[in-house]
Amino acid sequence: MENTTGKFLAGYAIKDITPDYPVPLAGFGQSWLRMSERIFDHLFVQCAAFVDPEGEALLLFTYDNVKVNTKFYESAADYFEEKYGIDRAHFHINASHSESSPDTYVDMEKCPEMRSYNELVVREIMAAGDEAIRNLKPASLEYATTRTWNLNFVKHAYLDTGVAIGDNHGRPSDGVVLQHPSKVDNAMLAVKVIREGEPDIVLINWRAHNQFTSGGKKTDLSADYVGAFRDAAKEKFGCNLMFFQGCAGNVNPYSYIRAEERTRDYVEFGKFLAQHLNDVYDHMTPIEAGKIKAHRFIVTAKTNHDEDYRIEEARRISKLFSDGVDRKECREEAIRSGFSSVYHANSIVRNYSLPETMDYPLSVCSIGDIGFAMAEFEIFDNLGVFVRENSPFAQTFVMGYTDHASSYMPSAYAYQYGCYEAENSRLAIGSGERCAALMLESLIRLKYHYGE
Repeated sequence: MENTTGKFLAGYAIKDITPDYPVPLAGFGQSWLRMSERIFDHLFVQCAAFVDPEGEALLLFTYDNVKVNTKFYESAADYFEEKYGIDRAHFHINASHSESSPDTYVDMEKCPEMRSYNELVVREIMAAGDEAIRNLKPASLEYATTRTWNLNFVKHAYLDTGVAIGDNHGRPSDGVVLQHPSKVDNAMLAVKVIREGEPDIVLINWRAHNQFTSGGKKTDLSADYVGAFRDAAKEKFGCNLMFFQGCAGNVNPYSYIRAEERTRDYVEFGKFLAQHLNDVYDHMTPIEAGKIKAHRFIVTAKTNHDEDYRIEEARRISKLFSDGVDRKECREEAIRSGFSSVYHANSIVRNYSLPETMDYPLSVCSIGDIGFAMAEFEIFDNLGVFVRENSPFAQTFVMGYTDHASSYMPSAYAYQYGCYEAENSRLAIGSGERCAALMLESLIRLKYHYGE
């Protein structure tokens, strides 16, 4: 893009993408064509546009949904490349992973109203990008890292003692082995974009599933704690906060309230996150808003065929489900047959049909000494820590749920213990470590060998 000012520029836009009619809900426990019944809070798509003094541009979007629909990304990518010359390496959409959002992948024959919703989202992504580019103004950057105590925890992470200390919501239980919240990656990364006469744009990288307003009995549309955090930051600092979901594949929010009783707890959770941001908001470190660099590449990963020997039994369970057999009866039959769930059996059937290897895009980019590493996967948090702590950049956002929708990316240990994420991943054991290593290598090349 042309930049005649010779300065670093930044722009911002936000668009409401809340449907005003019932839609099928996405997310764990809601994939049974459960329709929304009310709007608990609104859903948004946000865009931050950056242009360096040489005219190199970067568009970063956040989107209140459980995942990025590939068709959305590809349609918008074509639009921005044709209109502005911004290629896919410089255009990224990160999903907040709200599990109380519309299911954009639903069968359109069963829910034809989703056609119009999907078209709305694509239009608003394009409109947000256009508006952010129109609003470009000279900007400076500051950054900081703080810690959030007892707000997220690693599920299915085995302690050395092997003692079970909680369930999926952090309550004491004998059924699931968990890691204490103090063991989780609780770093909150913040980049403040300061534009004269305009509210600050604050980019946040943190990690935890959005599960306060989700669940099999919930019928609310909601942006969950990410929306509450955004609202609390707006009220407290007057800023436009953009939340970039990190490596939350095995990380849940920490709460003592039972899932079916804690819908409103997410508001307090958002305020807690804003309070942690308050610790550093006025004390961030200035950093030069230097050259924008970006690289997008393809990694070939092995697929998870470890349980192919169970394919016939898995097909039987899967057929019960597709034939409309009662949900509870399907689950009980799956467990009797040695599967952890119907979804586990369905995943074995799905993986059996996949080729031995599949190609996936990974992306890295940077603004001066601020780095970004992005993948479409639900990445385990220790893989994100590996990338961030070894990155050559002063600060590095590591983001899952970006640009496409794919599979869990578990650590190798998860396959050993047979947790839900490993059972249902498309990736073979070791693929997560390999992808993380390639992301780190690409960040190093981006900083020191760009253009070679």
